[in-house]
Amino acid sequence: MGVPPSAEEAIATLVNIAQLDRAEDKIESLPRVIAASIGRDINDIYRGNNKGVLSEVELNDQITLAANVFLWTDGYIQNDLTAVVGKRS
Repeated sequence: MGVPPSAEEAIATLVNIAQLDRAEDKIESLPRVIAASIGRDINDIYRGNNKGVLSEVELNDQITLAANVFLWTDGYIQNDLTAVVGKRS
């Protein structure tokens, strides 16, 4: 018998899941939804981050932090995972 995960481990798992697009279900990742909300494409942010563009590195960090905060607060507690990752048409 294993030990159930702690709340922190469970949230870390949800953060990892929320960072993945699920095209087959038409569900976009939480970082993609956050980036779109500020008029940016997450792929462009990732490219700039990987090239070491300071503004993109900082923006990527802010998006990651926002996703974590969202999952640690009402976003996860009051909604199911579909609502967490955001379903957009």
